Amino acid sequence: MQGQPKVSVILPSLNVAAYIRECVESVMNQTLKDIEIICVDSGSTDGTLEILREYEAKDKRIKVLVADRKSYGLQMNIGMDAATGEYLGIVETDDWVPPKMFQDLYRVAKKNALDFVKADFYRFTVNPDGSLVKTYNKLSRDDSYYNKVLIPGDDPETFKFIMNTWSGIYDLAFLRRWNIRHNETPGASYQDNGFWFQTFCRAQKALFLNKPYYMNRRDNPNSSVYSKTKVYCMRDEYDYLRAIVDADEELWRFIPLCEYFRFCGYYYNTMRRISPELRREFIAEFSKEFRALAEAHELDRSLFSQREWDDLQQIMFLPDQYLSVSLKEALQFKLQESYLSYQNIETSGPAVSVIVPVYNVRDFVRECLDSIRAQSFTDFEVVCVDDGSTDDSLEILEEYAAKDSRVKVLHQENAGLSSARNLGLSYATGSYICFVDSDDGIAPNALERLVSVARKNDADVVVCGLDIDHYPLEGERPSWIESKNPKRSVTFGIFEPKVLFDEAGAKPFVQRDFVRRAFLAQNNLWFCEDCRMGEDTIFQFEMFPKARNITFIRDKLAYYRCSRAGSLMASGYENVAVKASHHLKIIGHLMVAWKAEGYLQKWRDPFACWATDFFYGQFALCAAEDKPALARGFISMLRCFLSEDQQKKLGPGRQERIGEIQTYCDSSLYPVCPAGDNPPLAKQHSEVEKPQVSIVVPVHNGEGRIARTLDSLLGQTLDAIEVICVDDASSDGTGKILESYAARDQRLRVITYTENLTANQARKDAVLAARGSYILFCDGDDTLEPMACERLCGLMANDPVDILHFGVNVVSEGAFEEDRLWVEGHTIPYYGILRGPDVFDACFRADLYGFNLWNKMYEAGLAKKAFAHVEDGRFPRGQDVYAFCLLAYFAESYRGLFGEKLYNYHLGAGLDGTQTLSLDKFRSFCALACVADAVGRFFEGEGVFNLYEDVWFSMRSRLLGDCVNKWFKKVADADKGKAFDEMLAYWPTWLVADAVARRYWNHPDQAFVSLNLSSCRSIKKPEIHTVAMYYHKVTGGGVEKVIQLLTPLWISMGYQVVIITDVQGPEDAFSFPEGVVLRAVPNGGVGKPYGYIQRARAFSRIMHEEQVDALVYHAWNTALLPWDMLTVKAAGSAFLVYCHSVFSMRVLLGQAYFSMMPPTFGFADGVVCLSDADKAFWCRFNANTHVVLNPIEWLSFGTGENLQMRDPNQVLWVGRLESEKHPEEALRIFSSVLRILPDARLGLLGKAPSEDAQANLEKFARELGIEGSVEFLGFHDDPAPFYKKASVFLCTSEYEGLPLSILEALAAGLPVVMYDLSYLTIVQNNESIVPVPFGDADMAADELVGLLADTERRERLSRCARSYAQNLASYDYAEVWEGVFSSLGELHQPPVVDASERLMWDTLLRHYAMGITKLVQQRDAARRGGCGGGSEIERIHKSASYRIGRTITWPARKIRTLIECVNEHGLSYTVRVYLKRG
Repeated sequence: MQGQPKVSVILPSLNVAAYIRECVESVMNQTLKDIEIICVDSGSTDGTLEILREYEAKDKRIKVLVADRKSYGLQMNIGMDAATGEYLGIVETDDWVPPKMFQDLYRVAKKNALDFVKADFYRFTVNPDGSLVKTYNKLSRDDSYYNKVLIPGDDPETFKFIMNTWSGIYDLAFLRRWNIRHNETPGASYQDNGFWFQTFCRAQKALFLNKPYYMNRRDNPNSSVYSKTKVYCMRDEYDYLRAIVDADEELWRFIPLCEYFRFCGYYYNTMRRISPELRREFIAEFSKEFRALAEAHELDRSLFSQREWDDLQQIMFLPDQYLSVSLKEALQFKLQESYLSYQNIETSGPAVSVIVPVYNVRDFVRECLDSIRAQSFTDFEVVCVDDGSTDDSLEILEEYAAKDSRVKVLHQENAGLSSARNLGLSYATGSYICFVDSDDGIAPNALERLVSVARKNDADVVVCGLDIDHYPLEGERPSWIESKNPKRSVTFGIFEPKVLFDEAGAKPFVQRDFVRRAFLAQNNLWFCEDCRMGEDTIFQFEMFPKARNITFIRDKLAYYRCSRAGSLMASGYENVAVKASHHLKIIGHLMVAWKAEGYLQKWRDPFACWATDFFYGQFALCAAEDKPALARGFISMLRCFLSEDQQKKLGPGRQERIGEIQTYCDSSLYPVCPAGDNPPLAKQHSEVEKPQVSIVVPVHNGEGRIARTLDSLLGQTLDAIEVICVDDASSDGTGKILESYAARDQRLRVITYTENLTANQARKDAVLAARGSYILFCDGDDTLEPMACERLCGLMANDPVDILHFGVNVVSEGAFEEDRLWVEGHTIPYYGILRGPDVFDACFRADLYGFNLWNKMYEAGLAKKAFAHVEDGRFPRGQDVYAFCLLAYFAESYRGLFGEKLYNYHLGAGLDGTQTLSLDKFRSFCALACVADAVGRFFEGEGVFNLYEDVWFSMRSRLLGDCVNKWFKKVADADKGKAFDEMLAYWPTWLVADAVARRYWNHPDQAFVSLNLSSCRSIKKPEIHTVAMYYHKVTGGGVEKVIQLLTPLWISMGYQVVIITDVQGPEDAFSFPEGVVLRAVPNGGVGKPYGYIQRARAFSRIMHEEQVDALVYHAWNTALLPWDMLTVKAAGSAFLVYCHSVFSMRVLLGQAYFSMMPPTFGFADGVVCLSDADKAFWCRFNANTHVVLNPIEWLSFGTGENLQMRDPNQVLWVGRLESEKHPEEALRIFSSVLRILPDARLGLLGKAPSEDAQANLEKFARELGIEGSVEFLGFHDDPAPFYKKASVFLCTSEYEGLPLSILEALAAGLPVVMYDLSYLTIVQNNESIVPVPFGDADMAADELVGLLADTERRERLSRCARSYAQNLASYDYAEVWEGVFSSLGELHQPPVVDASERLMWDTLLRHYAMGITKLVQQRDAARRGGCGGGSEIERIHKSASYRIGRTITWPARKIRTLIECVNEHGLSYTVRVYLKRG
């Protein structure tokens, strides 16, 4: 091999003798021959190293290296250091690669100049017969990410791709440029995570191919993937990665991603692998780490899925509760929204998991397991779940597990068949799931046949037949089971009703179902544990509509034992009324589930037909005395989704059955209501002696909807209820409607108020008067599902809890869609059990469920105790959070129901759903502050305020956030200013400012337009006593110097001065006079809205504690300015913006934020700027705009110095060595000067932002060959000696405000050559300043040469400079600033601008923002498209036409330059200069 290899391939090895030959030869046989193969062994003891030496001797491309310790990271770094190729590839030595992999990857990488390219891959196992089983793994679930150039760091979704480092190649120069390496911790666990993350952060051009190459082995028993002792190594890797991110400011934006990456590692990896004895310790550490990250505002909610975020809240705030959740539920959550792709589920274990639930079957379980173990297909596992057997079934299971590693045994307390199957599902790792009951079995070829059919048809579900003749029959042969077998072999690509309702094989026997596990996980499909019978039916109805490719086969592969003493089938249905009741329960469950999924509306008629037949088959066999109750339940359910007219469409047979069932109902209770008729009234009921449920309904002026609510409540399938309606001083017809219903149904009790006391008092009085065992709440415009009370009471009786939480149907009645989705998302129950303090913490600390009162049933004793503590009085808003806070505080237990939506919330019917709010109505939302105060008083009364202060603070913030949300969306623009004042009257001002900042963070201009009519629009301060100044730091710099000089000036004027910074007391900070107060504020969460609240609180506290009258804000260009201004002004202090650079600076930088600055600055109480041009711009938006010169210490620069003391060859440049100052231009200009004046010298006085920046400038000087004539002087507190020594001053800034360096140069008598900044006041009419066009280095060099060579001209300009400086020295700063401060004694209205001019400005700013956004998008598109070439200007300059044009115009341009030089310096000087240039 000659020259540089195209690809260097690293092979890290440790004891892989069984696989190393296959791996090495797959790399050696690549079609891309120009590669080098670097094998790095880590002390193998099984002969691996010797095999590698053997190959090294055969192939010169192979180099074998040995690491001195066992560390995968060290091996990789050794290989990377030795690599000499253009690109770097990695192949793990138990894997292998196909022949064309590196050739194809290299071709794509070179064509697009990529930093890296990665491809999809296969995972594989090898069967005992040597056959290969491989599964395609996609890096991304979203195909839109493939086959185009991307910038991974610009899209957080790319960080959710499958993490591996070996399915691609990397540009080696890219890796070395950014020093991307592996962590060298011991062992081989997770050291590639940090490498992977850094490549995604740094890459500017990456591409992902949707073609698989790499072959990743999954059957190496020694792989570190399976080591459960190394889980804590993951934390080390993420700490290593975080240290890298923290060390580089450019990577700070990836901090939230870095920590999300850490979360995924802990949550999806460590939590799965950690041994049980370490689980509690690990979760405690997990909790501690992430609570610290949350407090530091380093978690980004948008990166997490809802389930991830909910679980993280529980881990952070309820770690013990999270630990106590069953492993089934924990794994259920993980599978539901997997961090890995769903395809990856299919590769994490064997092909099939056979789940066997076991309960007291010692006589049959051996036969069952033997039938499974005898399969012709061997790639399976058997997950046996003992459901609390009391015989020796468990011992038999353990016996089989001891002799067959494929058998796993789980044990739980007796919880039923569904629970056992679910636990088995949680532990299953196979690609497919097969269910076998422990008294049944399967045919020898069952798994082979089912796997073959599933793979051939890419089926989510395969259904086979049942063999009922395999076992001896006891009694009559159940031919009805035989009739349910598939009658044909067929595949349905998509679900349609006939699949479920017409196909015989769809009838529910789950033992026949063979299901893709990824499909179950993706759709969160589990067995219903609330139904001990009929769980198969529910599972089928929830599974089939979601499935893709459902295949039925006629093969009878499942053996079914028809009768067994003690079985559920034999004993569970002895009472036919019980069976009919269970069927009714199943219908109700499916009705709720199908309604939630939208299936009921779509397939209403076939569902109704099935439900009628399913129920009637048992109902017809029931005794007459059992039928009325059953009939009423069925008819009530049916009418939830089927009108009488719609029943007629079901056909005569179903109509007859429904009619027969109807005859057993009391027709007066369930009259049919034709469209347009008045709602039916319930039948006469006597008062229930002891109601099971009391339903509390507060109502105020609800005549249009209260009848609908009462119909739903009094029509409940459960009779034993009472409804307590509290008429809260209604002024419409509500009272009469209540009286009418109460006269017909004594279960309705009415309490009437003569004055409006709000729902808070109404609920309290009703609860204390309630007689039921349980309490429900229903708003006066909402409804309950007909069987809600019956269902909830049944659940409470079987499993009593203090709070039972159920789901909600959100019915939009003219509301915003965004509001509907918000309510849906915030009413979901927490699916599980909570006990003790966890009930409260889960809601108010972990945010695992919402605080709405009306979607929960409460034990009456709890409700009465909590409401006894509720304060009397009016609480216009927020009654739910107040009451539920007390309920949760006293509650001892909670249970959430999954998928049961029993409450119908009619959004838009009440105040919450209206689309506009008047000022009076909005004031009621501001009164949410009263709720927060009441909760605080409750905690104080209980003596627990210190324990719950965080909850109180969070609740207050959340209530205000709700208020601001209403202000933002529903208050008219004309009222927004006054509405804002209402919020300030109720809430702490800094809290309001933070809440508004969160809402408008990226659009502050919109906020200040909305606030124009607020009282804090203009703060009137007739007397100013204390003035504060803010800047983020007070270390060396121009702005900090201005602050240092203004401080004694203002003190001399009689003001108290406060200095506010982001950082308190650095070592290199400027010193200030005695008496100056130094305060610090947090930095605002590095510019993120979720971190601003602490800064707002600090600013407000300082304004009050220091009694600040006015804040002068020097950080005029920061994105925090709008929110700091709002906070300060809301606190009652005036706010002045001090602009330290030209108004158009952000235009020059191409930043869209410029368009937001004018309306923001218009909200300030005044603007201080540095030039007339700046004032002309800002005064269009803020009438109180002043031009004020920056102060300077004139005497220190020796304005009387003699020119003879200077070095005639010395040029001085002063400023920060940063991009906007363009120090590289100074070097480029000076290189031209040296060609004419070789004795000239350049000094650059200033500090570079980093060592790299300094090194780059020094390198550039060397490249120009001028390093011997250039001196980098660094930063000096006293720059005067350098000014005194120099003869000419050079300024190359792209923009400036009032540059102190130029003022200092003028004071020192230095002529100034500078890139033209004509808007600066000091440039205008100042002969001592010589401007040249920006970027014209040749002209600048000519002017420097002219001044250095022409002593007479230099002396003349020096005198002009001193004269100009002396005139400036007479500037009366005190008088000017007195005028600025006195202007705060007046209220300033927005400047009067002609309507057409205002429209012009608005259009200009809007189009500017749109244009910049478009340019950014085009730039990103160019990067992604790999077009290269830089900017449009660069492409023009490189074009042939441009170069020809420049050649043609060269003589004219040179002649023009000669004429200008003669006019300025004379003929002799011009000739001399050009002769020297040659």
